[in-house]
Amino acid sequence: MGDFLHWLLFLSVCTTASISPGPAFLITLRNALTYGRRSGIATAVGLGVGIIPPILVTLFGIASLLISVPLAFMAIKVIGAAYLFYMGICALRSPMALPEENDTVARATISDLAAFRQGVITNITNPKGWLYFIALFSQFVGPTTPVSMRLLYGATNCVVEALWFSLVATLLNTRQLRPAFDRFMVTTSHVCGLLFIGLALKVFVDAFK
Repeated sequence: MGDFLHWLLFLSVCTTASISPGPAFLITLRNALTYGRRSGIATAVGLGVGIIPPILVTLFGIASLLISVPLAFMAIKVIGAAYLFYMGICALRSPMALPEENDTVARATISDLAAFRQGVITNITNPKGWLYFIALFSQFVGPTTPVSMRLLYGATNCVVEALWFSLVATLLNTRQLRPAFDRFMVTTSHVCGLLFIGLALKVFVDAFK
């Protein structure tokens, strides 16, 4: 019973963290609105997979060693900043030719694999994510925590991440919401691009503090 209550508490914490806006939300928003629900869900699955490496190294005590090496963690921050900046430029430059009413012109497309890959890279290069997992698991995992429970916590976080952003991608493409977003497609893409670049600059500056 104690383990189950612990897991419920963990579930509530990681759900709250996934809901919080950040790079994962931005990439889901952009891909779901630009390329459609399927691409948004592929991105969401990638986001769930992208947190596996930081979760595993945190659960088995390697992350704290990595963070303790300033040069290594600075490298993670710089790589993360570079990727966010790249995504920002892509969002600003992406073609946004929208079909008119009763028009069959296809929207911009992206392969499921490419959308999945963007999700993976977004989370795996997010330095704040690494710090978050260290803080989170230090509250739930101790030296005596069984491997099975550690893996359950990790799997729970991955599933919550993928399900939440799949829900976001689905809601953004409902009949009620999609037409409203279509009218502001270019603006939405450019705003996402500027936010990506802003986050990139912040991460880059933080890396050299």
